Formats: sequence, structure tokens, C-alpha cells
Amino acid sequence: MSAASSLSCRVVLNYARLDEAHRQTFRKHVADLERSGVHVFDDRDIPPGVDWEPVLFGEMERADIIVLLLTSNFVASKFCMDSELPIAMRRWQAGECRLFPVNVAPFDVAQESFLGRLQRTPSGRSLTEYRTAAPKQWREVARQLRKLVEVTSDARDRGAAPTSSPTDSGAGAPGAPGGQRATVSNQITRSTVHGPVWQVGEVNGGMTINYSQPPPVDNSQPPPADGPDSPPKSP
Repeated sequence: MSAASSLSCRVVLNYARLDEAHRQTFRKHVADLERSGVHVFDDRDIPPGVDWEPVLFGEMERADIIVLLLTSNFVASKFCMDSELPIAMRRWQAGECRLFPVNVAPFDVAQESFLGRLQRTPSGRSLTEYRTAAPKQWREVARQLRKLVEVTSDARDRGAAPTSSPTDSGAGAPGAPGGQRATVSNQITRSTVHGPVWQVGEVNGGMTINYSQPPPVDNSQPPPADGPDSPPKSP
């Protein structure tokens, strides 16, 4: 894909409202991606007077890549964990999108939880722990996201499934053993990942990859939820 090519890809950013400064930093570092034709969206793009919930969830349902800005605020946010994350998990497990988890600030979750098993970037220290070197790490995050966008855009142009990608793209979805094409669904069971995995960096812990037939797709819609700035709805 040439540098002048328009990148056909939809990226949605999920973050905790208390991490507004990190949201702004992320958007600055991906500004050139937007100039290249990538549709980057977060809830701050919703204009005043609009019913924000169907807009936000609609963007997540159409996203090719869902970015998670992971911090302790994200984990503590009921909206992030109970409303946004289940949509991202469901679409990822169905092979409908890729996840791009960014390790922004230290947080703690159970090892068997979805976030505990999901590989993050950077894979070691969080971005805030790099202190004065954090801007360099943010640039690396943007570089890795660009590579993922290019792979995703190329797959869409070829009519391929969202989770099908070459293994020479830096950090990509690995092919099945023996050159066999991987299935297009991901499912985590204990320490086993079934289907293709979009991996950024190293895999932590004892994790195995099982290339099996994809599980049935759950097409049920997530329950409605109130956003962090919205008043509670009447019963």
C-alpha cells in the first residue's frame, strides 16, 4: 500500500472520562492517520443535543479497530467495564474487529479476567511509568496502530475477514501451524485462546493457541447503559 493511498478503516477509542488528558494525547499522536483517511472516533466527537448512546454504540458496532486506553480509571469505570468492554469482547470473539489495548497507566485485574489475558502495548511498563520518555513511547503506540490500520485496510480492500492478516506486519495475527489458515473467531477459555489472536508485543503467562472451528456468533445486543456524564434513567 503506497503512502498516498487512502486508508479505509474505522477506529473507535474507549477511555475513562477521568483520563481525558490521555485521550487528548492519543488523538494528537494519531492525527496523521486521520489525514490519511482513517475514521477515528471517540465520544467527544458527538455534537451537543444528540442522543449520545446509540451514536457511541453504533460506532463501536461498525469499528474495524477498537482502542482501549487502559488505566485504573478504566477498570474502576462501570460504564467502561460493563457497557463498552462487552461490546468490544463480543465483536472481537466473533472475528468482526481487532482490539488495540494501550497500557497507559498501572492497573490491576485478575489474571483470568479478559483484560488480564489481553496483550497490551507497551507490554512491559505502562506509558506513564516512562516519565520523560513517555512521548517516545506514545509515538511507538501510534506507529503500531498505523501498521494495524494498514493491514486491516488491505484486508478490507481484498474482501478478507477482519482478523485475517499477514504475519510479516510487525505484530500480527499468527497463522495456524503448518501454514494452515487460522479461523476468524477468538475465544478465551482459562489459559487457552481459540482462534487467531492479534498480539502486540510478548505473550505473558502460560497461554496456548488452539485453532479450532469458530464458536457460534452471539448476535444479541448489549444491554443499554448510561454514560459517565448522563443522569440515571427512569425505570
